[in-house]
Amino acid sequence: MNPKVTATDNTASFFKAFKQEIPSRAAMGALASKGKTIIATRTLQGQSSEGGSFHPYQTEPYYAPIENRPTGYPSPAGGELTKSGKSMKFPKYSDYKQSLGMGSRPQLSVSNEMLGDIDFIVTSKTKAVLFFTSRLSAAKAHGHHTGDFPFFDLRLSADEAAMNDELRERLKEARKKARQQTRARRYRAG
Repeated sequence: MNPKVTATDNTASFFKAFKQEIPSRAAMGALASKGKTIIATRTLQGQSSEGGSFHPYQTEPYYAPIENRPTGYPSPAGGELTKSGKSMKFPKYSDYKQSLGMGSRPQLSVSNEMLGDIDFIVTSKTKAVLFFTSRLSAAKAHGHHTGDFPFFDLRLSADEAAMNDELRERLKEARKKARQQTRARRYRAG
């Protein structure tokens, strides 16, 4: 008896399955999520999107209201109470931040609200948009980004490297999934 041997070429089915995964909305979502994380982490470390640290805070006196503070903002302590008793005067904003236990270097987060309001939407297999979910956070972000604290972009080489790493991980996952699909087809056919 002569056993029958059949040679098959699974390359075409592998590449078809692989191509379906990359680019994909899921891959773009993973990249957008990575971008959101990069921006928030870098900002909390006091790093500018232009490279290096943020500019120091301005040195003019800062008046922190005692009542009617936005949600998440701790009450000021350690400043000089104003005559009206409605606010505290600090020699400069960095003194106010230090009184809250947040250090004196800019990191754009007293309440974590603005950075927490960063979100994204995937609009196609090749495009996602990062944005702020509230008007107040968007207004704060605009003021910071166009002022002394540019933070809301991904143009540093370290940002690009991190995004490339994320893309490489997505490609590995897609390759693994394509191999599994190819094997499954082969076993069903065999």
